[in-house]
Amino acid sequence: MMEKKAQIGVEFFLILSVIAAFIVILYATSSQQIDKTRALNDAVLSKNSVDVLAQAIDFVYLSGDGSKLTKEILVSPNSNCFYHSKTTDDPGHGTNTQNPNRVYCTISAQFLQNLTGGKEQVYSAMLETPEGKVDISGCNPLSNMWVKATALNSQGQIRVSCQAI
Repeated sequence: MMEKKAQIGVEFFLILSVIAAFIVILYATSSQQIDKTRALNDAVLSKNSVDVLAQAIDFVYLSGDGSKLTKEILVSPNSNCFYHSKTTDDPGHGTNTQNPNRVYCTISAQFLQNLTGGKEQVYSAMLETPEGKVDISGCNPLSNMWVKATALNSQGQIRVSCQAI
């Protein structure tokens, strides 16, 4: 009788250890997938943000002097937005010849660094507005907020300002 109780106890702990091992494996896998999903979500939100701002800049530039456009944009939690890449030397941002005249965000996510080979920037489409005519210095760095971005064409110069909402 005592042997049966001991055998049942051993079997119970063996089954319990197998179940615990499966739980640990599933938790680790799901945790990695959730981190990857969050990183990709940050990339998608950042891409949408820079594209919306770039379209607003181009619209105001092509609309002519005195035109103004305001957009509400969501900036993701792990991003720093909005920067303007230029082909000329810029003391704060260096020289950029691969992605000239674009709006971009930087993303801080380990998964994206591994996926993109260390390139943590998300760029908009190339601006139609000449790079010397764009000033977005009033909009960076922004992170984890809704922003009201206003692009204003004043004598051919596009000035972008941002306000947290």
